[in-house]
Amino acid sequence: MDNSSTLQDFNTNVDAYAKVRGFIDKARSRGGKFSSDVIEKVCLTHEVKSMEIAENILPSVAKIEETIATLLAEVEGVESTKGGAAEVLEELELRHVIGELTDEEFKEQSASLTEELSAADGKINVAQESADEYKAALDRWIELATAAGQDTGTSAAAPEAVVEEPEVESAPVEVAPLESVVEEEVIEEEADLDDGLVPGSSEVPGSDEPEVALFGESSVDSEENLFGEEPEAGLVLEPKVTEAETPEESPAINNGDAEDDRRALLLYQEGTADETIYPFDGEEITIGRGRTNVIQIKNDSKVSRRHCRLFKADSGEYYIKDNDSSNGSLVNGELITERRLFGGEEVIIGETFFRFRIME
Repeated sequence: MDNSSTLQDFNTNVDAYAKVRGFIDKARSRGGKFSSDVIEKVCLTHEVKSMEIAENILPSVAKIEETIATLLAEVEGVESTKGGAAEVLEELELRHVIGELTDEEFKEQSASLTEELSAADGKINVAQESADEYKAALDRWIELATAAGQDTGTSAAAPEAVVEEPEVESAPVEVAPLESVVEEEVIEEEADLDDGLVPGSSEVPGSDEPEVALFGESSVDSEENLFGEEPEAGLVLEPKVTEAETPEESPAINNGDAEDDRRALLLYQEGTADETIYPFDGEEITIGRGRTNVIQIKNDSKVSRRHCRLFKADSGEYYIKDNDSSNGSLVNGELITERRLFGGEEVIIGETFFRFRIME
């Protein structure tokens, strides 16, 4: 039985249940004109009928819940994948506005992106409308069953629960350039448009030439079309997970009074032509998928928006602390909650690898 038939049968049974429960309510409202014995006899008959109908409804409840969860996950998945096309299109629009691209060039380069976004929006609308239809049917049943004292048959994880992000195959990642100024205010409900694969560049302090970071294959072919370069495939490490450390109290962030002049660095792709250096210039370095981080990691599905932070304590010691991310942070292959860093450690955020160094 397909999903449409399941919903149709479910609504038919719920309609029948509502009708029988309506008979009970009407019978009990006639207490002034009929004897209580007659009213109770009629009500009992319909109570039995409603229980019989409920037995036909309950097996479908789990299927309805599963369908709702699947549809909402589909919406979430399409929303996350369309971000790349949206960001590239926004870049083209800016280049068009400033005169870098002619009207004809903009139209030619943006055509496929516009079509892709339109198709994604269509999929989202269809899935969301279907999810709303199933949820309306389930909510109606829950309301009727609850009023009658009938078991609803719903699971503990109701459809209102947050839908887990779908598992996707590991994709090469792009590390966004180091920003000189990071916004202090973190927007809690930040629009998730940071997942697109757009080439970025970062200037290493002391260098006159920017380092261009092309770290993966774009889902919208933006790198190949705009830059004509073939990206390198990323390396995937399957870390060994151990029991997370749970320190009782985090060390205080260094306020600049410590007499420790050691300089810390975070290196991406150390020792390669694409090596990117992130100096520890401030009190802390925040890492995540969100744009407000000091280091923004794009297109790594296992990186949370505000994944972790590195900071320097008053004692001059360096620490890394995970921000309750979905997939955790690893130091030398171990899953950590908080860990002191001595220099030389391999830090894994999602599936993105860094090396922490302390320069004496």
